[in-house]
Amino acid sequence: MKAQHVIVDGYNLLHHEPGSKGLATSQLMVEREKLIVRLSAVVGLLAERITVVFDGQDLPGEPPERELSAVEVIFSPVNQTADTVIERMAHRSAQPAGLLVVSSDHAERNTVSAIGVRTTSCTDFLELLRRTEAGLQRQATATHRRVPAPRLGDFFPKQME
Repeated sequence: MKAQHVIVDGYNLLHHEPGSKGLATSQLMVEREKLIVRLSAVVGLLAERITVVFDGQDLPGEPPERELSAVEVIFSPVNQTADTVIERMAHRSAQPAGLLVVSSDHAERNTVSAIGVRTTSCTDFLELLRRTEAGLQRQATATHRRVPAPRLGDFFPKQME
């Protein structure tokens, strides 16, 4: 299901994570950063590009600065919602069929679907994310098993007889 560009309704997705109900603002900020790290690890597998849009007015202060990431992070202006930003991005896309919008907001999904954008629910996307992460973990484990552990003799130059 690889898309050219995945656009995620950030807080909508976070609120569908198990155990995320009733998070304090400081916890929500931590969870937001964890989500960005998770998505950065799978960006090439799920899509060529991933953009996460958060409601900018939900958290006080400026968004934290982060190092370069494979995931684009956008905060909506105070007078707009993440939904509005996502819908505008979808409508401005030269290739709406290459987009995948992740949201469980039915109105938003219907709006972008009307122009040919694919959509998926947050629950389905989280399951896809978990399966992709598990696949990466299996690959890493299999690769680790194939690499022989170094031996003490590997660290010393060979003596000529």
